[in-house]
Amino acid sequence: MKLQFLGDSRDSFKWDLLHHMVTQAEPSFDRLLFVPMLTADDPELPHGTTPAGRFSCRPKILNFVESLRTQPRGLERVARLGSINELPQFKVEIFQPSRELGFGWLRVQYWREFVSLPLADALIFLDPDNGFESAKTAGEQHVRFGEIELLLQSVPDSSAICVFQYRPQGQPWERVFARIETGLPAGAVVHSIHDGQLGFVFLSCGPTGYRVESALAAYAAGHCSLRRRSWRAV
Repeated sequence: MKLQFLGDSRDSFKWDLLHHMVTQAEPSFDRLLFVPMLTADDPELPHGTTPAGRFSCRPKILNFVESLRTQPRGLERVARLGSINELPQFKVEIFQPSRELGFGWLRVQYWREFVSLPLADALIFLDPDNGFESAKTAGEQHVRFGEIELLLQSVPDSSAICVFQYRPQGQPWERVFARIETGLPAGAVVHSIHDGQLGFVFLSCGPTGYRVESALAAYAAGHCSLRRRSWRAV
């Protein structure tokens, strides 16, 4: 993710959904563990950013999202998501909020340090700029399938992983999901939700998959534009 996009409409979808998923899963997750996969800001934004109000989220969440635009921008404010007044509360942990993902050995070390943490009873959110690696590139803007395999081997059954996914222009979601499916390790339970070009892919094992599916269905029921898809990687 890039700090320059904090507080846009993507954040409204992202944080409203994740707040719901942590608190409305049955049983609820103990915490949200946010892995920013931070990358450097772009020197220019020719198309600007989209206003937070473009996605229909809860008013309290919208206020939170708009607060993320306060200068200087930083990820530490994201921890306030779990303590919004009049909404269910939970713990938010941010993995190394000032550290960029990096290349080569730095990237390997990033993930080694992450999987050494306690990972039980958490919804683990990965926020790459573009989502899963594509057919042509697996750079700093993507999470690699090998990294996902490492995480699935390291994360207890009580937790789930969520990955932000951007749909490139001209590619239908069916094509995006087909590529993701071929790269995931066999047996992974996958549930996704998307709207326009923005989506979120949830990965889990065992009964946690049912918790995720039920909570996603409830969220989608309140947003008529959202679409869901579920499958098991083979």
